[in-house]
Amino acid sequence: MNMENMVMVLNCFFMVWDLKVNLHKSNLYGVGVIYNQVEEIVMSTGCAPGKLPFKYMGLPVAENTSRV
Repeated sequence: MNMENMVMVLNCFFMVWDLKVNLHKSNLYGVGVIYNQVEEIVMSTGCAPGKLPFKYMGLPVAENTSRV
């Protein structure tokens, strides 16, 4: 599924349940892809690009967290 379809699904989610996902406050992470591809997709969606590893609620998130 490409990102344009994902954005359309999120818009349908908003229309049905009246819960909106704010893409401008969202980050997009690419796992197993180069960062340049993430930056290209980000331009069409309005999300911010993100790099792994990052912390979520104080816990590290990376591609291979099972190894940590």
